Amino acid sequence: MTVAFCIPPLLSLIGFGWLAWFASRFRSAFPARNLFVGICILGCFLYIDVLIIFSISSETAALWVSRIDHLFILYLIPLYLQFFSAYLGIDRYRKVIRIVYGASFLLMLSAPTNWLIRGMRHHDFGYWAIGGKLYWLVGLLAACSITIVFSMLLQAIRNTRRFVYRIKLIYMGIGFGVLGLLIGLNILPILGFSIYPPGNFAFVPLGIFAFGLFRYDLLGMNLLVRRGLLYGLTGLVLSAVYATALWSMHLVFPVSDDASMLLFTFMFFLLVGISIGPLQNRLQEWIDGWIGRDARQYPSIIRALSQDILTLQESHRIAERLVDTVHESMKLTACAFYKGQTTKQGTDGEEEQEALKVAVFRTSSRETVFPEIYRPDIAVRETLLSHAKTISIERVRMHMEASLSSRLLADMETLGASLIVPLVCQRHLHGVFIVCEKASGEPFTSEDTRLLDILAGQSALALENATTLEQLRQLNQELENKVAERTRSLQEALENTRRMQEQMIRSESLASIGTLVAGTAHELNNPLASADSLVQSVLEELREHPGIDADLLEDLTFIRRQLDKARDIVRSLLGLSRQGANQPESIDFPDVIQDALKVLHNRLKHTRIRIDVVLPEEIPEFPGSFGDIGRLVLNLVDNAIQAVDPLKGIIRLEVSVDFEGRRIIFRCDDNGPGVPADVRKDLFKPFFTTKPPGQGTGLGLYICHEIAVRHGAQIQVETSPILGGARFQVTFPMDAPSESTRRTNDADL
Repeated sequence: MTVAFCIPPLLSLIGFGWLAWFASRFRSAFPARNLFVGICILGCFLYIDVLIIFSISSETAALWVSRIDHLFILYLIPLYLQFFSAYLGIDRYRKVIRIVYGASFLLMLSAPTNWLIRGMRHHDFGYWAIGGKLYWLVGLLAACSITIVFSMLLQAIRNTRRFVYRIKLIYMGIGFGVLGLLIGLNILPILGFSIYPPGNFAFVPLGIFAFGLFRYDLLGMNLLVRRGLLYGLTGLVLSAVYATALWSMHLVFPVSDDASMLLFTFMFFLLVGISIGPLQNRLQEWIDGWIGRDARQYPSIIRALSQDILTLQESHRIAERLVDTVHESMKLTACAFYKGQTTKQGTDGEEEQEALKVAVFRTSSRETVFPEIYRPDIAVRETLLSHAKTISIERVRMHMEASLSSRLLADMETLGASLIVPLVCQRHLHGVFIVCEKASGEPFTSEDTRLLDILAGQSALALENATTLEQLRQLNQELENKVAERTRSLQEALENTRRMQEQMIRSESLASIGTLVAGTAHELNNPLASADSLVQSVLEELREHPGIDADLLEDLTFIRRQLDKARDIVRSLLGLSRQGANQPESIDFPDVIQDALKVLHNRLKHTRIRIDVVLPEEIPEFPGSFGDIGRLVLNLVDNAIQAVDPLKGIIRLEVSVDFEGRRIIFRCDDNGPGVPADVRKDLFKPFFTTKPPGQGTGLGLYICHEIAVRHGAQIQVETSPILGGARFQVTFPMDAPSESTRRTNDADL
C-alpha cells in the first residue's frame, strides 16, 4: 500500500466531515437537515473503514473492520433515497423507502456472517472485501435507489419554472447524485473486479457540491449572509496552508538537533503570528466585497426612490417606479407587481376581495410569462397581511405549517417567484411584489431582503396616499357630474316649462278658435236651413210648370244637395265641438266615425288614401261624451293620414263588440312605418312628438289618452298584424266607468 492510494479516501473523508460539521451548525435551517448530516456521518464511517483496511496488514482485522462498518453504511441507501424525497418534496415513494429500510435492516443482521462478506482480497491498493451470497441484494438496492433519485431530479427540473432552482437541482444531481453513483460502484471490486474503488473519488462531486452550496445556496441555509462561517473557513484554510508550509520546510531543510528544531519552530510561528492577522483581514475584506458588491449602492437607491415617490400621485406610476428600481438594482430575470383591489361585501355577509391583477412587470426573457390574475386563498392572504415582510421559499419551508406552506409554495411556483413581497399599509393589502431569480443565478442575501422590505414599506405608504388622492378625485368628479346633471335637469325643466307655456297659449288659442268655430257653425245653420227651404219651395213650384227648362231644375237640385252637405258639415262640427256634460249621453260609434270622416273630407280628397270601415251588424250604444270620443277618433285618423303614403296609403277603421266582457273595441290600423318599440313608452306623454320641430305639438295622443281615461277605456299601440304599420286600439266599457276604474287605467297607461 502506498500513500497515494490513501489520498482520495482521505480527501473524501475530510469533505464528508466538513459537510457534517457545517450542516450540524444550522439547527432546523433547511428541510431534511438531519438526513443530510446522517449521510455525511455514514460517509465518514465508510472512508475511515477504507483508510483502515488500506493501512493494516492483517486480513482478519480488515475483515472484521469491514463487517463492523457494514452494520452502519448499509443505511446509506435508504437515507440517500429519503433525503432526496424530502428535499424535492415528493411523497409518493414513502412505501419504497420503508421497504428499502427493511431490506437494509435484514442485510445488517447478516453483516457479521459470510452471507454478506465472506473474506478479504489483497489488491495493489490494499485489502478489499469479497461479497457473499447476499451482497448482490446490496447492489440491487443501490441501483434502484440511484435510479429513483435521478428520476425525481429530472422530473423536478422539468416541472420547475424558476431558473435558479433548476441550476440548484443540476448542482445537486452532479454533486450528491453522482456521489451516490460513485459509492454504489464500490460494489465492483467487492464482486471480484480488480479495480480501484470508484467511490474513493467522492471528493470530486463533493467539491462540486460545496461550490454550488456557497454559490447557489443549495440547501437554503442563506450561507452568504453567514459571514462568521466564511471567516472561520478562511482561518481553517490559513491553518492548513501554514501546516503544509511547515511540513514542506522540514522536508527541504531537515534539522538534526533539538535546539535547532526548537529555534526553527519558534521563528516559524513568530512569522505566522505577524502575518496571519493582516492576511485574515484581507481575506475577510475580500469576502465582504464579494458578498456585498451589489449592496453598496442600496442606500443611494433607497434615497432616490424615496424622493421620486414623494412627487408621484398616481398609483400606477408608483408601481412602475418600484418595479424598475428593483429590476435594475438587483439585476433580476423578471419581476412583477400585482395590484390589490378594494374589499367588498359578499352575498353571505363576509368580506370578499377581488383577485390581484398584474399591473406592471419587467422581464429579460420572453419565456417568462406572468399570470394576469393571482387569487390567493384566505389563509395565504392573511399571511401576507400579518407578515408584511419579504417571504422566501426557504422561510416558507422552515417556518410555516405544512398546509399553509404547500399552498404558498404552489402559488410561488405558479408565479415563478423566488420572493414575495407584500405591500401592506394600515392592514390593507395594496399589492404583491413578485421577485424572480437574479440573472447571475446567485441567491438573495439579507441585504437584498432588507432593501425589498424598506422599498415595500415606502411604496405601500405612497400607494396609500395615492389611493386616498384618487378617491378624493373620484368623489370630486362624481360631485361635478351630479352638479352638471342637476344643471341639465333644471335647464330641461325650464325648457319644458317654456314649451308648456307656449302650448298652453296655443291650446287656449285653439280653444278660443274652437268656440268661435262652434258659434259660427251655429250661426250658419239657420241661414243654410232658410236657403235650403227656399230652394226646395222654388224647385217644387217650377216642377208644376211643364215648360221650365230641365237644366234649370237640375241646377236647383244640385244647389240643394250642396246645401245639405254644408248642413251636414256644420252639424258634424257642432257635434265634435261640444264639451262633455256631467251626465253622459248615449254614443253611437258609427255616427262618431262618420262625423270624423266628414271633417277630414277636405284633407282626403286630394290624396289616394283608401279608408276601410269595418262595422259589425250590431253595435250597442254606450255612455260617454260624443264630442270627446269624436275628438279621440279624429286625432287617431288624422295621425294615420299623416303617417301613410298619400298615393298608396291604407287606413282600416274597425269596431268589434265583446258582449261577454261588456266591451266595445275600436282599432285604427295603417300601412305606414309603424311606431318603434323604444318610443311607445313615451308616446302618450304630453309634448312628446316624433315629428320634426314646428310640425307637431305633442298633445294629440296625450289628449286621446286623457279622453280614454275619463271614459274608463284603455288605449294601447302595437304593430298592426293586418297592414304591418301601427295599430291604435281603444277598448271602451259598455257601462259607465267608476272612479276607481279611471284611476287604474290612468296608472296603467
